Amino acid sequence: MMAMTATQPGPTAAEQPWSRSAPGWLGALVDLIVPPRCALCTTDLAASCPPMLCGTCKLGLSTGAGELRCLRCAAVLTTGDRLQPRDGCYFCRETKVSFQAAAAFGRYDGLLREALLRMKHSSDDHLSQAIGALCAARLDDQVRRWWADRIVPVPLHWQRRWQRGSNSAEIVGTALARRLNLPLARRSVVRRRPTSPQVGLLPHQRQRNVADAFRVRRPEDVAGQRVIIVDDILTTGATVNELARTLRRAGAGWIGVVAVARTDHAQESPAGLDLGL
Repeated sequence: MMAMTATQPGPTAAEQPWSRSAPGWLGALVDLIVPPRCALCTTDLAASCPPMLCGTCKLGLSTGAGELRCLRCAAVLTTGDRLQPRDGCYFCRETKVSFQAAAAFGRYDGLLREALLRMKHSSDDHLSQAIGALCAARLDDQVRRWWADRIVPVPLHWQRRWQRGSNSAEIVGTALARRLNLPLARRSVVRRRPTSPQVGLLPHQRQRNVADAFRVRRPEDVAGQRVIIVDDILTTGATVNELARTLRRAGAGWIGVVAVARTDHAQESPAGLDLGL
């Protein structure tokens, strides 16, 4: 069997499990035998085309789509921050981070939160693919202006990957790579040690938990490159910041972050607000 290269473009639509793009009568026959269904609520769909989500679910997932977000940390901006969003918002303005820009599809609540929790299991990889396609489409204009060279999904440790069966960040990153026609560096970075789940940890505990957790296996893939890190949820930013710091040491020239969901600062503990991210 041929070895996979460290950096390769995302799969085509025809390679995606949710893609039912068989030509002509064969595609119609497939839809007749196995009717297409919404990846989130399993409602029957009229046609099998990406992102395989019904109108109701797409509407529910789009909560907060028109909100103005900080271009540096992706937090929802307050009225006083609307004039200079590129300088950082109230929460991140005085915080030193290793990435230059961030974008998020939506808030970590409601239907999007439900979807993300399901996406942590390989049995819902089709949902990760659908959410990834929706996320890539919405953030296309903003992220395209970053002029990135490649996508780096946040890696799981091999033990966690084995337990889950897949990595939702990698699946979302694949959708974004395909949308932007960029290579996906899925083997360039590894998580060198197992880390505890970040849920429930205070900001300083999160930072300590992921300290030196990543290693760049192929520095030539990122040296001098403009890189987009992709993760599922952005809370304090400790994980993506540590990965960005690791990529910086390996020579990456510019780093942006894309997350499916960004937690609101109102959802965080008071201790979390001190760090901004």
